[in-house]
Amino acid sequence: MSPKTLLILSILTVVFLFGGLALGSGKARRSSWAESGKPLFEGLADRLEEVDEIVSQTARDTTTLRRVSEGDDEGRWKVVERSLYPARADEVGRLLKALATARRLEPKTNRQSNYEKLGLAGFDDEASPTARLTLRAGETVLADLYIGNRRFRGSGESWYVREEGDPLTWAVDGKLRVPRSTSDWLDSELMSIGRQRIAAVHVQHSDGERIELVREEKTQNGFTIENLPEGREAKSKDSAPAMLGALDRLRIQDVARAEEATPEGDPETVTTFETDDGLQITCELWSEPGEEEGVETLRCRFTPGIDELRAPAPAPAEEKSEQTSEEEAAPA
Repeated sequence: MSPKTLLILSILTVVFLFGGLALGSGKARRSSWAESGKPLFEGLADRLEEVDEIVSQTARDTTTLRRVSEGDDEGRWKVVERSLYPARADEVGRLLKALATARRLEPKTNRQSNYEKLGLAGFDDEASPTARLTLRAGETVLADLYIGNRRFRGSGESWYVREEGDPLTWAVDGKLRVPRSTSDWLDSELMSIGRQRIAAVHVQHSDGERIELVREEKTQNGFTIENLPEGREAKSKDSAPAMLGALDRLRIQDVARAEEATPEGDPETVTTFETDDGLQITCELWSEPGEEEGVETLRCRFTPGIDELRAPAPAPAEEKSEQTSEEEAAPA
């Protein structure tokens, strides 16, 4: 056999080898079409009440959500990385429902080199869109899924996903958008005290200046500044209403335990809000440079209290009659 013939046979062998690999990949993908239309996680819908932990991993953060099993907060979801601060119940519920109802649309690639096109390349790149969701019931893993790019095709919402331990990727339907950072999981509404409840506001600046706003009458929204320094006036008529509404649907960006996150030095301002019914909310405020140049981050520490002079007196206890009717005496 001539060297030329051997070379041709060698080339043909290599071609057939690569062709066999491609064909095998295609066969595996074609056989998976039988799963189209089926639930992504069979039986998960019947076990959602058992889920007690969700771990969300992105290139930015890893967040652990845990369902409280006892006490006054039983059934509520808390964020472990934020000292068990309440999580967004609507966001958790949406994702659990989405995972339980998601259905397979069509199989995609099983080659790792193509994962990046689908947003499933992992977490090495900080800009990676990959998210991983792991659902547990005790020690049992009910679902473990990588979620990549959203798939823009047809009506409805669909995403590219891959199960842990399975190289084959899928396009599935479902609202599988995952928050990118831990702070996005927090229940951001801290409090909601309408301005109509505010009776007075006291602002103490670090330089000693003090401003006091008091409502003119209980039935009105007009406020006066009681101790405005002589020769000075408010910048605008809207400045007081804006301050009075500061606690109305107040939302936060992030939280931390006071002993871990309180800045050094005295706060720049200490503001105390008083309501008609005796509630006091004191806000100590510091400002510090934000991540973006020219943008400040406000760090606040809130402390609740009671003004006993404004608080309504407790209702007197009703005295029970010495005589008890037969109905009251009868056992329930």
